[in-house]
Amino acid sequence: MHDEKNIIDCILHDNNIYYELEIESRDFMNPVYKMLHELIGRILDDGNEADQLSLMDYAKKKGCYDFIEDAFLKLNPISSANAEYYSGCILKRSRINKIHRTAKEILEINEPEQAITEIDKLMDILLQRNDKKIIELKEYIKPTIEQIEKHYENKGKLLNIGSGYNTLDSITTGFPNGSLIIIAARPSIGKTSFALNIAVNIAFQLKRKVGFFSCEMNGEELTKKIIADIGKVSLSGLQKGFLRNSDFTRIHDSIDQMSEVNFYIDDTPNIKLIKLIARSKQMKRRGVEIIFIDYLTLIQHENSKMPRHERIGNVSKRLKQLARELDLPILVLSQVGRQSEGREPGLADLRQSGEIEEDADMIIFLHRERKETETSVMVAKNRNGSTGEIRMLFLPEYTRFEQYTGGKE
Repeated sequence: MHDEKNIIDCILHDNNIYYELEIESRDFMNPVYKMLHELIGRILDDGNEADQLSLMDYAKKKGCYDFIEDAFLKLNPISSANAEYYSGCILKRSRINKIHRTAKEILEINEPEQAITEIDKLMDILLQRNDKKIIELKEYIKPTIEQIEKHYENKGKLLNIGSGYNTLDSITTGFPNGSLIIIAARPSIGKTSFALNIAVNIAFQLKRKVGFFSCEMNGEELTKKIIADIGKVSLSGLQKGFLRNSDFTRIHDSIDQMSEVNFYIDDTPNIKLIKLIARSKQMKRRGVEIIFIDYLTLIQHENSKMPRHERIGNVSKRLKQLARELDLPILVLSQVGRQSEGREPGLADLRQSGEIEEDADMIIFLHRERKETETSVMVAKNRNGSTGEIRMLFLPEYTRFEQYTGGKE
């Protein structure tokens, strides 16, 4: 593998090549040249120059000189003129090996959802979807100006997916693609209903494709809530059978509307994180534009031995990564700590759940007193807009939040 020896020779001639090329030590096939590349990187990271003498001294200091001695004695620093060609050969070979390894791993997997995840990784390798490069600031000027012009031409109109609630959208400016939005409240305040209302608004009013993971409630229960919402039919009546003749007309009208929207539901209880990621990618391939997850702590992390707060924090971080990868908003429901009972919750109440506060681009809290219907909806964090509070009315009969028109907002 002369390419690997040649690239080491180039780096020893011009240390700047080490950082300019896009190869990493793991791309080397020969373990000796892989180690030489790692040693050079450590020397440079320590702020020292890497040449044959410093490399030999460092290898002896680390006790690995005997391993690299034969190759080391054949090194001959050369011009870096062909460095890109050598690195290209190494990267191509590394990519082919990654494809072979991943394909072999897929053949040994017995769990379909995990296989789908690994196949998606294989596609990343084949298409180089994760190939990020350093970009100069000036290259961002054109797309940024285009965004500014688009905002100017629309003058206040939402360019992101809205919630269907004008008062809320006036604060958030909608849900940007790639963002992680947390909706949090104490139990029994109506987190699921609020999220479902937004999902229904987006699917039925805005005609956008919606994905909904319901880890606690099955698909039939979720569908009843949607019928109660859009048909203004008592949820209790739907559940217990006490319906009036007029209710059946509204139920049929609701069903007609439901048959024309794109609303995808996964009601797997306590879904595994790896399965949720795989199915989110399936939804994306079906054209889904926004995903809802009800709720965070019901997602099963693969490492059950990890402390609970670390598991939740890791799930939060991976959901943020997923939102960016799929380039769509992900809204996740979360409970706040018991310490918030009797008062408005704040960002500090999320800290018991790992890095939720840090990972989230937007955090919305719901709060109301027990047996009350007037609800505070507080946008406590918003990376892409302002924060603020609005009032909404909760109609428990239809599990519906309505914009508040009376009193102070």
